[in-house]
Amino acid sequence: MIMKRIIPFFLFYAFFVGFHCATLYAQQPSVRSDVYPDTVSIGDDITYTLTVLKRPDVSLLYPTKKDTVAFAPLEIRDVQYLPRETRESLVVEKIQYTLAVFDTGMQPIPFLNLTYLTGKDSVSRAIVQAPPSRVYVVSLLDTTRKDIEDIKEIRSLPIPWWVYASIATAVLLFVGMSFWIYRWVRSRKVKEVVEPVIQRSAYEIAVEKIDVLYHSKLESDADLKRFYFELSFIIREFLENHFGILALEQTSYEIYQSIETKVEKAQYNRLYNIFERADMVKFAKYLPSKIEIKESYQEALEFLVRFKPDKTSGASKGSASLNSSFQEESNNSRNPSTVNEER
Repeated sequence: MIMKRIIPFFLFYAFFVGFHCATLYAQQPSVRSDVYPDTVSIGDDITYTLTVLKRPDVSLLYPTKKDTVAFAPLEIRDVQYLPRETRESLVVEKIQYTLAVFDTGMQPIPFLNLTYLTGKDSVSRAIVQAPPSRVYVVSLLDTTRKDIEDIKEIRSLPIPWWVYASIATAVLLFVGMSFWIYRWVRSRKVKEVVEPVIQRSAYEIAVEKIDVLYHSKLESDADLKRFYFELSFIIREFLENHFGILALEQTSYEIYQSIETKVEKAQYNRLYNIFERADMVKFAKYLPSKIEIKESYQEALEFLVRFKPDKTSGASKGSASLNSSFQEESNNSRNPSTVNEER
């Protein structure tokens, strides 16, 4: 009794499932893929054609030209939609893709998942797969050769005769020019121009240095002290050059003893006054005034003028101008109206 009740139920369930499956199968599109050619070189175009058989109320979403994932590792170069065909109550759509690949070897084209919409309002979604394919990509290089061989044997070109003749001519010209220059230099008499050396006396040198020193910048206390340091050195240098004594290495007392018998009393006193005042500035930290600077300058010129050389032809024009300057300074010193400087 139980079996009689269950058998009709199973029959009804089997009929329902079979009918539903038949309905779904009738609604699902049929997809086929074709690849041409199946062997290409790197960069060649590959034609991939999708053929879809579907009901008129079913629409599919196909990969576009911007899609970089659907055919990876291949890339889409172009997409072309072919005209539709009608077979009884079904529609045939063909989409042709132009693909390219840049790797060698066997390149698989994976399953292509296509989403399709069913119903009048296109609200039901489902996925149908296009079968996979593959294409073989060969290299443009001939991989059977192991190395690049020369087209022809390497041969050395013969050197033309005119190259040797040009080299020989250039060598002869160079030797001839060198010999001519050598003879010309040897035969040329080089006249050396000997400029006469003007001998200056110790007097001229000392007077010029003292004049430059006196007319230098003497404004600050340091400048006034520097005047006596340099004046003492110039006088000592003159004594050493004129009398032949080691005045630059001697003390003031030793210099007095060395020239005491060689100069007049007035000259001795002038030299004594100059060195005494210079020693006070150097060792006693005495600060001289501008009047004392002027007096020492005049005494130095009066001391030196007695040793002026007798031969005026050997004296320079500069010394004559310095002597005239000395005479002018002496005259001014004798005029009381010109001495108005303060200590």
